[in-house]
Amino acid sequence: MSTKTAQRGRSTLESEVRMTTLESGRLPLFLQPIDSSLQDESTTFRKWLVENQEPLEELLLEHGAIVFRGFAVRSTSDFSHLFEHYPSNDVGYRGGAAPRAELAPRVFESTRVPAEDVLLAHQEMSYLPDPPTKVAFYCQLPSVSGGETLVCDMRAVTRALPASFVDAVAEKGVQYKRNFRDKAIESGNAYLDGMHRSWQSAFETDDPAEAIANCTDMGLSAEWLDDGSLSASYVAPTGIRPHPANGELVWFNQIAGSTFRPESIGDRYKAYQQYYGTTKPKPHETNFGDGSPIEDSDLRALYSTLFAHTLRFPWSAGDVMLVDNWFTAHGRNSFTGLRNVQVSLLY
Repeated sequence: MSTKTAQRGRSTLESEVRMTTLESGRLPLFLQPIDSSLQDESTTFRKWLVENQEPLEELLLEHGAIVFRGFAVRSTSDFSHLFEHYPSNDVGYRGGAAPRAELAPRVFESTRVPAEDVLLAHQEMSYLPDPPTKVAFYCQLPSVSGGETLVCDMRAVTRALPASFVDAVAEKGVQYKRNFRDKAIESGNAYLDGMHRSWQSAFETDDPAEAIANCTDMGLSAEWLDDGSLSASYVAPTGIRPHPANGELVWFNQIAGSTFRPESIGDRYKAYQQYYGTTKPKPHETNFGDGSPIEDSDLRALYSTLFAHTLRFPWSAGDVMLVDNWFTAHGRNSFTGLRNVQVSLLY
């Protein structure tokens, strides 16, 4: 394959890859290589990504997600090196909503949510002050059935939501309260205990001072409760944030995923209500930034809008998907069989 300058246009890309989209819309864009070296040589594919970063970024802004299918990515090591030209952070998933093992530098396992559950579409770490701008996924092994990584056009969601709700979220911001239980506190329900992380697991330490320091480093306020759990909070000044590249205002918050309702956790909601009731510290609580509650009618509109704009496609082994974390939310469908999808956070 010929090498060119780093400033290459879309017309050059179109001579090297086939571009297609789902029949249902622009999201995601699928790229498949024409040149055999892109199919066979991982170093060539990585070099091609670097050389074509500018036109690929333009396509990512337009479509919100790009799936690289049929390129030379055959291992976690290949994936780990693929996006080294993008910055990462030193925190990884420390303090994240779900436990994840680090598989290689910059590469983590996918969320440990039970296979029978659907993970609602969300923008990665939008409940923190410094979320990633992009998220990359690598499918090493697709599931027997289901297991698609869901994608949702958040520009369309922003336009479709009630304007009064969007304005309120923009003006009041969003208050996130998170509780990390002590590892000695267990409900006896595997789902609840997995969803309600211990502070020891979330911050990878048994040292209370280190856990507090981690919260401070992430911009969170934190305090210890009488039951030994750690309560952390963050008030996002607005839940409508400008895109880092073009400044377009878009719905960017974790209201849907951090509000526990039948729409977000399904049949698990009954067990959740029974265990926590009105007295136990809950794993997540979400309000407007001034502490006022979000109306039930607005929450119903949010979930119905997210569901209406969520798309899915089947993974193929070796697929890599690059997602714009502002413009595209992602989730996971329920599945059967084994599934190995890995993730990397890009800044």
